[in-house]
Amino acid sequence: MLREIEWLACAWLLIGFLGLSDAHGALFANASFETVPGTGPAFLGQGLLPSQWFDSTNTLPGADTYSADNSYGLTAGDFHHFLRPFTSYDGHRWVAGVAFATGEREGISQLLPFPLVPGQEYEFEAAVTDTTLFGSAPPTPGGWELMLSPDTTFTNPGAVSMGTLAANQLDTWQLRTLIFTAPANAASLPHILLVPYTAVPGQLAYVGIDGPIAIDDAPTESSPIPEPATLPAWAVALIAAGCALRRAEAR
Repeated sequence: MLREIEWLACAWLLIGFLGLSDAHGALFANASFETVPGTGPAFLGQGLLPSQWFDSTNTLPGADTYSADNSYGLTAGDFHHFLRPFTSYDGHRWVAGVAFATGEREGISQLLPFPLVPGQEYEFEAAVTDTTLFGSAPPTPGGWELMLSPDTTFTNPGAVSMGTLAANQLDTWQLRTLIFTAPANAASLPHILLVPYTAVPGQLAYVGIDGPIAIDDAPTESSPIPEPATLPAWAVALIAAGCALRRAEAR
C-alpha cells in the first residue's frame, strides 16, 4: 500500500511539473488567430476578430482578420491591401490594424489567464508585416505596441506601455521580439493589448501581425531557458529517477 501511495505521489509531481512548464506558453489563447466564430458569407467583412480576441480601438470598424482561403473576415487583396500572392506567417489567418495620423488606432486585446509577475523580465515575440497602401504609395513603416491595461482600452489612464516591436516597412513577414519587465502593479493590469503604431508622425500605417505570438520568461546568459520541446523529457527523466530512488530506499 505504501509503495502505491509513493508512485501516486510521483505521478502527481510529474503532472504538476509538466503543467508549470507549459504555463507561459499558454499565455495567449488562439495565438495564431486560426480559430474563428464561423465561416462563410455571413462571416466576411471588416472589423471581425478571431475567437477569444477583443477590440482595443478608439475608431471604427476596428482591426481586421485576413484569411488566405477567404473563409472569414477579409482576404489578401481586399481594399488593395496585402496584394496577392501574400499569405499568413503561420496557418491561414492574420490580423491587421490601422494607426491613423490623427491618433486613432485599431488594436486587439485579451484577458490574461494569470497576472504577470511584478519585476519579472519577459520576452514577447510576433511576426509583423506592412502593406502597400491602396496598391500605389510605398508603405509607411509601422509596428505593434504591447500594453497592459485595467480593461480592453489603450486609452485608459491606467494603461501601461511595455514597449514596441520594431517597425517594418516591408510587405513581407519579419519576426520581432521585445524584452520587457512587468510593472509593480501588474496584478491590477489583467488585460494585454496589441496596438499598431506608425513610425512616421503624421502618416497612416496599416500593419499586420501573426503568430504564434508568445510571451515567456526572458532568457538570460546565466540561466538559459530550455527549449519547450525538451522540458517534458527532462521532467520525465528527473521525476522517474527520483521515484525509482524512493522505491529502492523503501526496500
